[in-house]
Amino acid sequence: MTRSRWFPAAVWLLLAGAAPLAAQDEAAVETLARLLAAEDARDDGAPILSRALADPDSQVRAQAALAVGRIRPPNGDTLLAPLLYDPNPDVSANAAFALGLLGDTAVIPRLQARARDPAPLPGSTALEMIAAAARTPSSGAATLVTSVLERSLWSDRDDASALRYRAAEEAWRLGDLAPVTTLLGLARDPNTDLQAAALFSLGRLRTPAAAPRLVDALRDRSAAVRALAARALSPKLVAEAGLPAEAVTAELVRAAHDPEPGVRIQALRTLATYPKAPARGLLALLEDPVPNVQVQAAATLAALADPVAGPDLERVVAAKGSLARQEGALVALATVDAARFAAVVPPWESSPDWHRRAAVARAWGSGNALRVPSFLSDRDPRVIAAALQSWSDHATPGDTLLVQVSRGLTRHADAAVRSLATDQIAATPQSGDLALFLGLYRAAQRDTIPDAALAALNGVLAVARLDSAQAESVERDALAELPVPRNPVIRLWAEQHWPGAATAWGPAYPLRSARDIDGYRDIVRRLVLRTSPDRTPRLTLEVEQLGKVVLELWGPEAPLTVANFLQLVERHFFDGLRFHRVVPGFVVQTGDPRGDGWGGSLDVIRDELNRHRYGPYVVGMALSGPDTGTSQWFITLATQAHLDGNYTAFGKVVDGVPVLLRITQGDQIRSIHR
Repeated sequence: MTRSRWFPAAVWLLLAGAAPLAAQDEAAVETLARLLAAEDARDDGAPILSRALADPDSQVRAQAALAVGRIRPPNGDTLLAPLLYDPNPDVSANAAFALGLLGDTAVIPRLQARARDPAPLPGSTALEMIAAAARTPSSGAATLVTSVLERSLWSDRDDASALRYRAAEEAWRLGDLAPVTTLLGLARDPNTDLQAAALFSLGRLRTPAAAPRLVDALRDRSAAVRALAARALSPKLVAEAGLPAEAVTAELVRAAHDPEPGVRIQALRTLATYPKAPARGLLALLEDPVPNVQVQAAATLAALADPVAGPDLERVVAAKGSLARQEGALVALATVDAARFAAVVPPWESSPDWHRRAAVARAWGSGNALRVPSFLSDRDPRVIAAALQSWSDHATPGDTLLVQVSRGLTRHADAAVRSLATDQIAATPQSGDLALFLGLYRAAQRDTIPDAALAALNGVLAVARLDSAQAESVERDALAELPVPRNPVIRLWAEQHWPGAATAWGPAYPLRSARDIDGYRDIVRRLVLRTSPDRTPRLTLEVEQLGKVVLELWGPEAPLTVANFLQLVERHFFDGLRFHRVVPGFVVQTGDPRGDGWGGSLDVIRDELNRHRYGPYVVGMALSGPDTGTSQWFITLATQAHLDGNYTAFGKVVDGVPVLLRITQGDQIRSIHR
């Protein structure tokens, strides 16, 4: 922390008659620990919130502001608004960020008043005010964001360019209220960064008027701009803009051979959505020097289903290389050339490695679903889950055979299999299925994941909707038999989807934590307190046959997440696990001991959303819904601004980026250690 940021806090403390540093630290530990406990419990009535917001210690106030945003008490805007004027920039910036998390349009007048106030406004706070407005779509929010873009607000500030960039990058969140005309003008701005931000928002908004500029941007000098353009030029956008699809396709094929791997990957991903894209022009990319370009090339060829790719895909399946490349080629071959696929598949079907059998199951699902049922009796439930998922993804709605097979899998021991099977039945329920869904819900109470229980509850509601006249009585009868869920994720689902159940079961929060106050004090001392030497610990991630990646974790911004992660590292939980999900140009993901994305540790942690942005190489928590983090985590491979404020960012890569960029799906972690 710089001296200039210390000064306002020091003045504040002197005015408040602060005690000596040691005593102040102990007082801060106590307050921060109780604040952390309230946040962990999601206790919106905890008295500590209002007390901490007025604490003489700026660090306490800053953490309290984040806590209010994460807990979202009913009076959150009233609690946070005064902190927009706090003399410490961290406090006021956290308050602005937290206002954006509340999802309440009442925050907009608060932001507008602060924007007009002549009192000095730190740049970090102004940036978060823009983001908070964009996250709360309304006419007032749109006015604030547009006024920054059009320089009628804050144009005389030294950081005006940075503020315009943030407004352009966040404008897409406004949806139909976004200032499209202004963004179109900025899409040709001489400032490359501002141009890229405007193109990002226009791409997210799927604005037809932006399509010609996006086509031009495929030849821009900036690789970031070219990648954004390649990502946004979907067939639907091109058609709505009245552009010739063949000409745009040709430009995307050229971009697929761009010097920058990130551009090649984005162009390939988009070409997968163009049914008439020329597969022949992409075959060379199966031998690209970047492994994940190879993987994406195979996925794109699978989508195009052009037989011309058959010989090259068959060669890749048989050749040495990464498992991800081979699997991608195998799945592609199933859709491209059924005869060649049938010839190469026997060793995969009989492989002792479940990954290979699951790959074949996915391939059959995409190419010939009738062959999938043979995998539904596999000895490994992960293969069954892969087979059922692939079949579901490619089947027509209400597929009779799929539903019939799914009914036979509802008694399976594996929660993932039961969840997928139940989803299929719930999509086309019968009037007599209520007892089935109630039984499935009761059976799911033993699961360590909530997915099968949620699938069963969706089934109950689906049965109720079959007869609107009987819906209320069906729901009432079901609630009389359903045990009250202990899992807060299920109660949160009820609050959003089944008001009657939410009323009967009670609110999801506050929770009762297994950690006592001493545990929170320990986390604060190690990871939060500004005097702690270990608040940003560094870890070395060793990947088999690739090398080392060094991570730095952000303790103060995500203490519960970092504490949980360090505990798993100390238990060697991650050692030997694989990167079960790698999406080229997006993320690498690991932390699942099961290995197929359905698993995790038993400890569930709450989200700790914070001001860190998802630029390249940021470490974040994987989720299946709010507050569902366990042990799965990811690293971004490029800027992913749409993740900001939605997933807990808790670290970054500080060394080893070349190793990170070579990771493909299936690569194994040798160890993670301090």
